[in-house]
Amino acid sequence: MGTALSTSKFRFIEISTPYKSAVFPLSRSCGVSAKTTPSVTFYLFHGLRKERWAVVKEHNLLREAEKALADGRIRHLGFSFHGEFKVFKDVTDSYNGWTFCRIQN
Repeated sequence: MGTALSTSKFRFIEISTPYKSAVFPLSRSCGVSAKTTPSVTFYLFHGLRKERWAVVKEHNLLREAEKALADGRIRHLGFSFHGEFKVFKDVTDSYNGWTFCRIQN
């Protein structure tokens, strides 16, 4: 499955899966059919860096993610990160609902 590390604010989890996520749309359910799975356990905004974080903010995608969390389409919301620390700090400070992240170099 993967490795988990915890801090006071985040739980970092590395998960191997054949499915891929995207910055949008949430309705794609990471490649899992709604007929076979009513919800996605872990949904992540993939490859956040300065440009993609701007897209998330511009299109209010966190608001859409909140709706999906509220109605049970997704259970945990996170992101993978590929950028500079300044942007990482903005991502983590801008939203308190993250439940996991993956930092990649």
